[in-house]
Amino acid sequence: MAAFLVAAVQPSAFAEWKNLEVVNHTGFDIKRLYISSSGSGVWGKDLLGSKILKNGDTKTISYNGEYRYYDLKIVFMNDTYREWTGDHRCDFKNAWRMTIYNSGRRGSNGMIFTVSMN
Repeated sequence: MAAFLVAAVQPSAFAEWKNLEVVNHTGFDIKRLYISSSGSGVWGKDLLGSKILKNGDTKTISYNGEYRYYDLKIVFMNDTYREWTGDHRCDFKNAWRMTIYNSGRRGSNGMIFTVSMN
């Protein structure tokens, strides 16, 4: 019974944590980054913490890797943000690097990302 209570109170203790290298080529500094299981509706904690991911920089983050599909949200220094959710969700199954960049397309916010897989 006690083991069940611990598992019920702390389900994330058994999560499969994975590392992901995030590369910022957006042309802007990123102050927050969120990755959550697709469709959960909850962003959780900011994976950059107190750090800023400056344009051109790379940072390795850890995220809960027990799911296959994820929603992604990045917040820039001026508080504008970009989300990829639902049909635009991310498949991080065997990902080790994610590069976010500005496509330069007019008429849209132009932010896209690529994922490098194992």
